[in-house]
Amino acid sequence: TWGLLEQMKTDGVLDPEKTRHKRFNFRYAVIYGMTLALGSFQSGYSMAVAGNYDSQFKDQYKPFLESSIPVGALCGTILTLFFVDTLGRRRFLIVGNIWLCVTLIPHLFPYEESILIGRCFQGIAIGIYSVFVPLFLKEMAPCEIRGAICTFHQLFITVGNALSLLLGATIENNDYLIRYSQLPPLVFAVVQNALLWFAFPYESPKYLIQRDSVSKCEEALVKLYPDQYERSKELLELKQAKESELDRKITLRDLFCSSFYSSAFRRACLLIILQQFTGINVVLFMNQKNPMGDNHFSIRAIMSLSNFIATLLACVLLDKIGRKPLMVFGSIIISILLLTQVPIVICIEPNKEVIQVLTIIYGAAFGISQGPVTLLLITEITTTKGVVFVYILHWILALLIPSCFNLLIRQTPPDKYVFPGFLLMFGIFTVFSVFFSAFWIKETKLLYPKDIQNQYVPAGSIGFRASISEDANVNFQLLSW
Repeated sequence: TWGLLEQMKTDGVLDPEKTRHKRFNFRYAVIYGMTLALGSFQSGYSMAVAGNYDSQFKDQYKPFLESSIPVGALCGTILTLFFVDTLGRRRFLIVGNIWLCVTLIPHLFPYEESILIGRCFQGIAIGIYSVFVPLFLKEMAPCEIRGAICTFHQLFITVGNALSLLLGATIENNDYLIRYSQLPPLVFAVVQNALLWFAFPYESPKYLIQRDSVSKCEEALVKLYPDQYERSKELLELKQAKESELDRKITLRDLFCSSFYSSAFRRACLLIILQQFTGINVVLFMNQKNPMGDNHFSIRAIMSLSNFIATLLACVLLDKIGRKPLMVFGSIIISILLLTQVPIVICIEPNKEVIQVLTIIYGAAFGISQGPVTLLLITEITTTKGVVFVYILHWILALLIPSCFNLLIRQTPPDKYVFPGFLLMFGIFTVFSVFFSAFWIKETKLLYPKDIQNQYVPAGSIGFRASISEDANVNFQLLSW
């Protein structure tokens, strides 16, 4: 590769002065990222749509309706653990879409049991999306816009939430609501498969390099990096990452015990735990159950819109000001909002308007920080299998926390201190998240994977060999001439 670059510079084929402002095809990267993020739309839509028709279910089935998707997603995520390094990201997304279409069949039957079974099997596809969409986005995104491209995952989740809310308002109290609500997942699954089959027929560059498919990797990079000079630089970086310890096959023992992997893996696990303990699922659950007055639909709509706008803002800012500032700022706002609501909710006659405003601001603060930044950092700082294990933990918590809360508020008579107690607990966890993000998380903006990994290797342990890092620095200095 190096000899080829030198020869091309000698022949005048490469002119860095003409191409330094066109390192990659921005429009192609954005369209590619949005295509992959259609799977994230399925996650957000499927999780939220049950709130539209839970009133049609008997009380004994409602807890299963709310937990069916997380149960299936947990099984789907565990399934990906065995094939994450063999089947490939693109093929797994195609299989997930086909499986999703099959699981929509039980929704056609007017039986509560068939719908619950269908949602549980539908969760398997959601688990596949939750792993492979952020992984694929991170591996295909150019370093300069990796934050924005990876935020598409959370952004399309909010779009799915909003569309499910809009659908519920359009055909409310309609006997065909359950059947009509399955049309968007079917349409988006077919569209994504068509795009992945015809418009974007390549696996991620990192996966192709790991499988020693160098020629296919270069073909996959052609449209993303039209200039041969930049494409060769990216290919060289991928090869160096493959030859290092970063991309070798690792085991569960490596993640927990190896000093090279365990530090970043533990931080990624703690990030997802703290995100779930901001209470976002409980707040969404309370929104659906109308605790704040008769205008609950308006509040849900405004919160969904604020969450979308905040996530879109994070998409713009992540590669400009970095991950840590957004994470710390948003976590501070969330902790203040949660702790402020505790005395308000405990009051005998709480001010519902104040709670509504605080809830809307909470949704925006989560959308600009804990939502997109946490999922981005997880994919950046840990390895592929580490990401899978973190998402297994994510779905366990997404199942347990709302289920415990739901169990407590269904007791008779209901205890008025249950919700304030959860808010206090979430507020304390979010305060800890502020300090954790400020002091134990490293900034990853504009860094390549080897540089990010080196930040989490403890002093004295074996990380990237110094010669590899030095050679890479020398190579890139020569390439920049």
